[in-house]
Amino acid sequence: WSKLHDGRKVLLYFWGTWSAASVRELTALPALRRAHGFKGWAFYHVAPGASADAVKTFLLEHKLNAEGGLLDEEDKLGATFEISGLPMLVCVDTTGIIRDARIGLDVTLASGIEREQQVQQTLARLERQNDPTAALSHADDRVRRKAASLLAARGETVIPQLGELLFISDNGNARKLAVNILESFGRKSATAMPSLLHALGDDESAVRSGSVRTLAAIGPPAVNSLIEALNSQNPLRRAGAAQALGEIGAPADTAIPSLLACLRADENWVRESALSALTRMGPAAIPALVDALVEADSRVSSAAEDSLVRMHDRAVPALADGLERPELRNRAAGLLRKIGTDQAKAALLTQDKLDRINGEVPV
Repeated sequence: WSKLHDGRKVLLYFWGTWSAASVRELTALPALRRAHGFKGWAFYHVAPGASADAVKTFLLEHKLNAEGGLLDEEDKLGATFEISGLPMLVCVDTTGIIRDARIGLDVTLASGIEREQQVQQTLARLERQNDPTAALSHADDRVRRKAASLLAARGETVIPQLGELLFISDNGNARKLAVNILESFGRKSATAMPSLLHALGDDESAVRSGSVRTLAAIGPPAVNSLIEALNSQNPLRRAGAAQALGEIGAPADTAIPSLLACLRADENWVRESALSALTRMGPAAIPALVDALVEADSRVSSAAEDSLVRMHDRAVPALADGLERPELRNRAAGLLRKIGTDQAKAALLTQDKLDRINGEVPV
C-alpha cells in the first residue's frame, strides 16, 4: 500500500452518477483542493459500479474535472471499503488503515485530514519540547505513547512531575501512562510514594494496579506508608495497600496486625485483598492467623481459616500445636482434614493416638 501511493496517505471520495449531492460536491472540489491543498496526500475520486462511459458522460455534462478519477466498474473498491452510502469520503493512512470515513465531502476535509495533520505536527514538536508531560493527555494515542517514550528515556529526573500529574490530572489516559513510566523506574520511584499511595484510590483500575506494582517494587521502604493506607477512608486505597503488602511478602510482616483488622471491613474486596496478603506472607502470618481462629467476629475467623487452608503444609505444624489448645482443638482438626495432605493426616493420626493413650475423645 505504501509503495503504491509513494508513502502518502490517501483520500478516496466515492460518488454516484445518480447523486445530486455528488454533483454539488464534485463541482466544489477544485476550489476545495486549491484552498486546502493535499500535501502529503494522494486524492482519488471513484464512482463505484459505474462504467467508463457513464463516468465520462457525467463529468462532461456537468463540466467537472476528471483529475484523480479511478474506474471501479465492478464495484471492487466500493466493496473493499464497505461503502454503505454515497457520496462518502474515506481517509486511509500510509499502512492502509482507515482513519476516518463519513458521508459527504466535508468542507473541513472530513476532519480526519486536519486531525492527522495536527497529529503529525504535534509528533514533530514533541521531539523539541523541554517537557512533553502535557502530551500524555492528548486525544491521539500515538501522541500519548510518543510523549511517554520521551519521558521514560529521560530517566528518574521526570519522577517529580509524573508524581504531580497523578495528583492533579483529571485525564485517565495521562494517569495510566504516568504510573506506567513510574513502574518502569522500579525502586527509584520511591520519591513519588505519596502520589502512588494516592493513586491506589484512583477511579481507573489500570492506575490502581500500576501503583500497587510500583509500590511493591519499592519494597520495604514503602511498608510503613502502606500500613497507614490500610486505615484510609477510601476502600479502594485500603484494598490496594493490602495488595501491595502481599506482593512485598514476608518483609512486610509488621503489617500483619493491620491486615487482620482489615478482615473486619464491610467491603468484600478489602477483606479478600487482606486475606490474600496474609496468605502470601506465609509462615510469618501463621501464628496470628491461628490465634484469629477463635475471633468472635466470624468474618475474621472464617478468613483466617481460608488463609491457613491455602497455605497447605506450611500451616500444618501450627495447626498441629493448636490441637493441644482446647479453644482451638476442633477448628484445628477440621482445617487439617481440609488440607488433607500426608503431613496433615500424620498430625491428626499422632494426636488421635495420644488421645487414646490419655483416655480422651479423639479429634
